[in-house]
Amino acid sequence: MLKTKLLADFDAACAQAGLQPDAVISAHAHNYQRHTRRLQGKKVPFIVAGCGGHNDARVDPADGQVVGDHSFDKSFQGFGYLMVTATPRRLKLEFHEFGAKRPADSTSVRLS
Repeated sequence: MLKTKLLADFDAACAQAGLQPDAVISAHAHNYQRHTRRLQGKKVPFIVAGCGGHNDARVDPADGQVVGDHSFDKSFQGFGYLMVTATPRRLKLEFHEFGAKRPADSTSVRLS
């Protein structure tokens, strides 16, 4: 799950900047994770796009677990990549397992 201290630091940075993100994408070498956080009535995906490196890190939380204002929605251990498609109105995030024809996970955000 997302770490409480990290979320507090993130919230402080957003408050200081006077903005709220539509999505948060970070990188990691060992696995893929998608969390959803509910902020000000909006669902914000937090993506850890790994799977390009060692792919040996097991993901502990169970998919679907909810803690506080966020949920752990999806995880993957193995090789893969994230494809981001952006239009003026929508951000689409698709995780693809290496060699697969269809996305292993997908989410989208309506942009304001």
